[in-house]
Amino acid sequence: MDEKLIFGLGTEDNERISIEEVIPGTRDLHHLAGYRTPLTVQSLALQIIDDIRLGVPETRSFRLIRQFVMDFERACDDKALLLECTPPLTGVRYIDSMIAGLAEHLAFHSGLKVPAWTREADRYMKLPWFGFQLEHEVVHVHAMLRGPISLRNHGIFIDSSSFVNI
Repeated sequence: MDEKLIFGLGTEDNERISIEEVIPGTRDLHHLAGYRTPLTVQSLALQIIDDIRLGVPETRSFRLIRQFVMDFERACDDKALLLECTPPLTGVRYIDSMIAGLAEHLAFHSGLKVPAWTREADRYMKLPWFGFQLEHEVVHVHAMLRGPISLRNHGIFIDSSSFVNI
């Protein structure tokens, strides 16, 4: 997402500008103060790709995905902007499927149009993925019954509580 849209500063022509353009050096101050731009599906995928290249543990990918869900839920306006840009494929099928399924789920429950990119063939699992849960039949049945339908349609079978930030 363009920083100009995030900060919402405008000119007389209603052209949005970033705070960095108004007060140089503010970007660093925002990050030091704990401010950050919300994750979009595109920035989420790009961060995951960088983490994969750097060998960062996979658990960070799931923290980023939970952060994206939180950012989406906290967004007051322009939620559609967080979903609209087609994210690059990460190269990890279950992560790509999860991002697509979550985008569908969030769009549907927010009354938004489901992005077309979520229907691309590479964003569906070929075999079901049950997360890193124990290989136990009861856990699988629970995920098959209680997981969000959009994730299940993409072959991701996990409980919706997996995306709640505790």
